[in-house]
Amino acid sequence: MSIFVLAFVLGHHFDIIWCRSYVTWLVKKLQLKSMNELRLNHFLENFGTGLVKAYSSSPLGVIASLGQDFADPGIQPSGVAGEGGYTPKNHWDSMENQRAFADSLATKLKLPPGDLAAW
Repeated sequence: MSIFVLAFVLGHHFDIIWCRSYVTWLVKKLQLKSMNELRLNHFLENFGTGLVKAYSSSPLGVIASLGQDFADPGIQPSGVAGEGGYTPKNHWDSMENQRAFADSLATKLKLPPGDLAAW
């Protein structure tokens, strides 16, 4: 029995740290691509009944409770932010990051990077 399962059995499922740890463990255990793929049966079959029932049996409710700063454990960052990977908070505030993404997208669309007229 993992430490996360033991914690839930003992009633620690309302602590944000334990919730985040449990969701991370569950996503990795089930080999999901994203925590948004979690379904009710995943919680029920993996000792998360109390947690998901605290959110009206809604996996999305559990995910929303984790906070916006919680990185999805199933998504591995790619080389460029915004391309299927987790983007850190405030990442898009930087003009350099916006430019890198636009150039990457232009390359994928076979447009010359930096040529606004081609868009």
